[in-house]
Amino acid sequence: MEPFGVAETWMFMFDLYAPVSGKVVKVNEKLREKPYLINEDPYEEGWIIEIKPKNSLVLEEELKTLLSSREYNKWVSKLEGRLRE
Repeated sequence: MEPFGVAETWMFMFDLYAPVSGKVVKVNEKLREKPYLINEDPYEEGWIIEIKPKNSLVLEEELKTLLSSREYNKWVSKLEGRLRE
């Protein structure tokens, strides 16, 4: 549960945490010059890091705890609603 990096916006700075444990084996250097790729093309050119899992059993258990895209969008909508209150 240690951050692997920091993201900055014009208003905030926050730590980045990987959704699974393991070793960072590759970093997307393109983001240094073009950080907007994270928003514009997150599944292709905008990836941040590649992680090699410690072992497949741990990875399998960690993957069970991740949200689906639908669940994540619902969670974000809920947070946005709270911020508006």
